[in-house]
Parts: sequence; structure tokens; C-alpha cells
Amino acid sequence: MKQPRPGRPAPLLLPALLLMALGCTPPDDLNLLVGNPLNLSRQDELICLVRDSVLPRERSTRNLQPVVLGPDGVPLPSQTDDLDLDGSWDELVFLVDLAPGEQKELTISFDAGTATHRYPVRTNIRLGANLLGYPDLRNGERLEGVSYHNYEGKTSAHFLMEGPAWENDRVGFRNYLDQRNGMDIYGKRTRRMVLDSVGLPGGPSYHEAAEWGMDILKVGTSLGAGGLACLAGDSLYRVGDRGRGDFRILSEGPVRSSLRAPG
Repeated sequence: MKQPRPGRPAPLLLPALLLMALGCTPPDDLNLLVGNPLNLSRQDELICLVRDSVLPRERSTRNLQPVVLGPDGVPLPSQTDDLDLDGSWDELVFLVDLAPGEQKELTISFDAGTATHRYPVRTNIRLGANLLGYPDLRNGERLEGVSYHNYEGKTSAHFLMEGPAWENDRVGFRNYLDQRNGMDIYGKRTRRMVLDSVGLPGGPSYHEAAEWGMDILKVGTSLGAGGLACLAGDSLYRVGDRGRGDFRILSEGPVRSSLRAPG
């Protein structure tokens, strides 16, 4: 789940989505027009704006936090992400619903970081250390020398679920934090976040159907749901039993969570 590098403009135009600034209203508000030219509904469309496109440079040093307001003045689910960890946010992301052919005029309002807006949590990342209390880790190193030939009991002795797991309100995934270079996928029956409590020792197996869902893919020696490989002729060759890799959480919030996984 790679994100644009900080300072590198992210696309303002999503596929078939109109997005344009209408200008500022005093003192700090920014008006934004979003439109859906397609003949189909766009529910929970995620829009990403880089800092420089939202916050003019003359105000960029102030601790201003944006809030995205719908046409009715009600805040839309949004968050800001500090991707380079310098203490200032780099990207603003928010969700908006658009009917076929609909246009909406939105307002980006700013405050000094004092206002608190709570939105339903719809994303989650978890890398649990296999230590007392299973603490969450923000980063971790890939285990070297562990592959499909000798992984039994090794990766699981270091990490819960054998590596980082992440989810939204529809589906979940995990990446083996070793040299297997495999991706697993979880089918969900609920829209709540569940992976913080899945895979704990002594608990039910995630390979069995449960109220929340289950692991729906037997990865085995395959690439799984998104593993990397090179195609040569009619054969796939798995990438990477050499070198090093790491995991790091870049952002985690109600609208978007992003990570850098070993590759």
C-alpha cells in the first residue's frame, strides 16, 4: 500500500471525477466543487488533496487543521496524514457520496487544532508482537532466512498473525513478515474493525467461519492475494529471498490507513 512521497503532488482527479477549487471565502475557508460525470452512484468516494493545494504557503506554518463540510454544513468523514513524520500534515483525505451526474459544492474550513470531530472508524492496521500483552508495533523488520521451506513456528513466534494485518469495513489482509512474500485475505461479515482480536493464542482459528468472517484463501506456496513475482514466458518467479525488508505504519485513521510493507 504505497503512498505518494511527501512533497510530490498526488492526483486531484480521480477517474471520471470532477474536482476544482472555486476560490476562498474569508478568512480561511476554501470552496471546492466535486462532480460525478458518470451515470452511476459513487458512494464513499475517497478524495486526496496534498497540503500545498489546500493550505496557501503564507499560512502553511500555522497549525491549521482542515474540516471538510458538505453543502448542508455537516462535516464529511476526513483526516490529515503526516506521511514524512515532520509534525505537519501532508495530505487531506475525505469521503463523499455522489449520485449519477451530481455536483456538490464543499467547504474546507480551518481551525487551530482545537476542534475535535469524531467519525466512524473504517480502517485499521495491526502488527502485534508475540510478547506479554501482545503490544502493537509501529514498525518491524522482516525475518531473514525464513521461507516456505522452513517457516513453521518461526514467524509466528515473533508476530501475531505472522505479520501486519490491515482491514477496512469490507475486507481484511495480512502480509507475512518474512521471505515468503505472500499475501492473505479475510472475508468479513461485519463492518466493524475485528483484526485486533483475531489470531490471539488460545482463541478460535481464523481458518474457521466465525461471526466476523474468516480467512478465505489458502495461500500455501502461492503468491496469495497480491504477492510480487516476475513473469518470464509462461512462468511466474517469486520475488525476493535476498536483501532486507521492513514494515512501517505511515498513517492510521477513520478514513484511510496506509503502510509500507516488505517487498
